[in-house]
Amino acid sequence: MKKLKLAMLWGLCVWGAFCISADGQAAAPAENPAVAVARPVPARTRMEAFAERKGAIIIRGFSEIASITGEEGTGVRITAVELSDARGNREQGVLIEVSQGQGHDAGSYIDYDELGGVMEALDTLQRMDRAASKMLNVEGRFRTRGDVEFTNFSTGGVRMGATRCTQVSSITGEAVSASAYFGTATLGALRTHLTTAKQALDQTRDAK
Repeated sequence: MKKLKLAMLWGLCVWGAFCISADGQAAAPAENPAVAVARPVPARTRMEAFAERKGAIIIRGFSEIASITGEEGTGVRITAVELSDARGNREQGVLIEVSQGQGHDAGSYIDYDELGGVMEALDTLQRMDRAASKMLNVEGRFRTRGDVEFTNFSTGGVRMGATRCTQVSSITGEAVSASAYFGTATLGALRTHLTTAKQALDQTRDAK
């Protein structure tokens, strides 16, 4: 699927090249190179903020819910996660991990309070078709606050679904993205797995 492979370039990161001197040799480092000072990046989700706390023991409980195999060696894994500390504080959410193949992976959290809206969006995206717009082409996207993106798009006259995660380092700010592709029916499967993950989290909430 040539067009699908072109679409997969949408999820690839661009890496910088090494500096080369005029004579073709690698440029020598400066005698007194500047020291880059990393600035913390604000957490995008409540889960990230809790996990990145300092001066506290963070306990991570999790249940692996499902793994989905996509096109061209891509895939998505869904995990229900609860973070807590010794004082009884806690946050809950779902970790979405996307593999684009060849070690190109990224993961992002969806906070518990977002799950209802995400599941509703997946229902809508699964049903979306060309009738959603009078224009020649139509696609739909939904993005969470943690930059998990779900898409319904068309390639070669066939409607496809995609999940993209953008993982950001809280220390350096470096962002890495990965995308997985599949038929639109899988958007419905993702919705089902998120429902299962929410039920697993609800059971721990009810038990306390």
